[in-house]
Amino acid sequence: MGLYLFVSFPLFIGAQEKEEKSKPGVYSIISAGYLFGESDISPGFNVITGIDLQKIKLGIGGGYDGYRFNSFPVFADIRRDFGERKKFFGFINGGYHIPKGEETFDSRSYPSTEKWQGGLYADAGLGFRFKLGKKNNLLFSSSYNFKKVRHIKTYVYPCLVPPCPGDVFKYEYGLNYISTRLSWEFKY
Repeated sequence: MGLYLFVSFPLFIGAQEKEEKSKPGVYSIISAGYLFGESDISPGFNVITGIDLQKIKLGIGGGYDGYRFNSFPVFADIRRDFGERKKFFGFINGGYHIPKGEETFDSRSYPSTEKWQGGLYADAGLGFRFKLGKKNNLLFSSSYNFKKVRHIKTYVYPCLVPPCPGDVFKYEYGLNYISTRLSWEFKY
């Protein structure tokens, strides 16, 4: 019996170490970068917080997207590290973006209402990680982004007897663009 305990004790200790390594941890990422597309180059930033499950990271995030129409995306984040040293990673973000209402009427028109509606926000990309110690990393990533925006304008023209005639214009935009970001990742 003593020999059995002596032989199995190192195995028990090794199993304890493996269990300890697989404990989930909490991480946060703060990102800033540029969004490139057909219409312009704009700034963007986001903040993500989530759980690191060793093989995959699950988080939620939000930020600012300045491409073409200013908006504030809220999204779920899924990340996966690659390689033995986890220097490379891939990610997918999906959620909803809230557009900032911007007035686009010119002074010669007769506006009545203007309404912006958000829609799908998606972001998928690849990146590289530079270690800055045990709990800090510097990330560089590039990704493909998509956001959908709906803009509804209503013009009511002046008349002598109400109700006055009006026109409703509905514009739907599906914006595709590329982003590059520099990020700071830290673990708690």
